Amino acid sequence: MQTSNAKYIVKYASEIIFGNQKFDDNRRVFVHIPKTAGTSFVHLIYDNFGQKAVYPNYLQRYNGYPANTDLKANAAKLLKNKSWLMGHFPIGFGKALWPEAKVYCFFREPKKRILSNILHFKQRHKDYQAKSLPTIYKEIGHVLSMQQAKLMGYAPKRDNRKQVEHIIRNLHYIGITEEYRQSLLWLEQEEQWDITVKKTNTSRYDHGDIDELQLLIDQSEPLDQFVYAIAKDEFQKRTQHLSGNKS
Repeated sequence: MQTSNAKYIVKYASEIIFGNQKFDDNRRVFVHIPKTAGTSFVHLIYDNFGQKAVYPNYLQRYNGYPANTDLKANAAKLLKNKSWLMGHFPIGFGKALWPEAKVYCFFREPKKRILSNILHFKQRHKDYQAKSLPTIYKEIGHVLSMQQAKLMGYAPKRDNRKQVEHIIRNLHYIGITEEYRQSLLWLEQEEQWDITVKKTNTSRYDHGDIDELQLLIDQSEPLDQFVYAIAKDEFQKRTQHLSGNKS
């Protein structure tokens, strides 16, 4: 077990058992798009709202988020007295469970996001560790790509881009991975979150086949480029008034 994981287990397990309930009447959903600094944001949620108010808590998501099918089947029980719901699910799934919820989401420049996703996949799966990044993308890119568009409700058969734009611009909270400090500043000033972590993990790319991979991504990620452009435009409008804003 990694030292960092052991630290979190000790911290959060005692909070699950002995901590105070911080439930309030607001419902909040975090749509966690993979490789967008979402895990760092999850820890901020835990630190500001406590384990008992969040589903899933740290131990429940230790090996990954619980299956959406289980959540849907047992929502009344699992979400009782909860203020937060989070997971790798489409926004429509979260809103179906909590129609009145405020939705939070982070977005990331598409090439960086999917590159990080593929590197993560390569490190975690032995069958792919000897394969080049372009080869991995050709084999499983259809699963990893367009995740920002998909989780914002994009339906290829309907090509509902206008609906997706409406959804993004009406999110309660938009974070941008490349503007992580500014994203947290909004939470500090608009919602009085206690922010103790000012940075997120960054990846170092030293693979010789990255240029070829990025060319493949450029050819297959136009919808995520569309989504990211909308999210960043809305983010800039919402954060330009913040004190301490350097943009």
